[in-house]
Amino acid sequence: MEPKLKKQIILPIIAIIGICTIALLVFSNNPTKQDTQSIQEFFIIEDFEDYTNEEPNRVWDVWIDGWDDEINSSTIGYPDPDFEVGEHILETKIVHSGYQSAPIFYDLDHGIFSEVTISTTKLEIGKDWSAYSPDILTLWFYGYSDNDPAKMYLKLNNSKIYYKNSGHLTKEKWRQWNINLSEFNVDLKNVYALGIGFETSDKYSAGIGLVFIDDICLSRNTSDH
Repeated sequence: MEPKLKKQIILPIIAIIGICTIALLVFSNNPTKQDTQSIQEFFIIEDFEDYTNEEPNRVWDVWIDGWDDEINSSTIGYPDPDFEVGEHILETKIVHSGYQSAPIFYDLDHGIFSEVTISTTKLEIGKDWSAYSPDILTLWFYGYSDNDPAKMYLKLNNSKIYYKNSGHLTKEKWRQWNINLSEFNVDLKNVYALGIGFETSDKYSAGIGLVFIDDICLSRNTSDH
């Protein structure tokens, strides 16, 4: 399943690095040196735009969640939408950009953790991220006021980075989370899995919640290149 490429916008590169809004630049499967040094400073990994309500293009056909899993208590997408009244598997009103975002439900009352993952072979970027010399991984998320706080993390292969403020999961606003790729203990030539998850902690023993995810991006810090 190929993600929908965003429309290229002509802006000074230095003005858009790390913002990851609608100014998302496309990248080629086989970038040349000129490509990677000029326009390929900023590209998207997953924007959830091409998923539909029909098999095999439903979000849970591609992303793996914890449906019917006693240990991993996560669900991606609305599990029982009423298509006859215009409901969808993905969220169509609370979006960061485009037309869809991914609702992820966590339930730490009944599972040890809640995690959704995708094989990078299902993404256009594939396993070798080093070819694009990225520095920063960005994710946009939107919380819900009734959420129980939890420890949210991003995962590359088996390496996790935790979000520092669990209280933000209760705030109904889009937040940008930037992670320096050097923080992950992973070889960028072999990134085989991407995951988003939630765990309990000493402060937050259990709980349930819903978080919307959109626009997972890679970017390059041009000041270092």
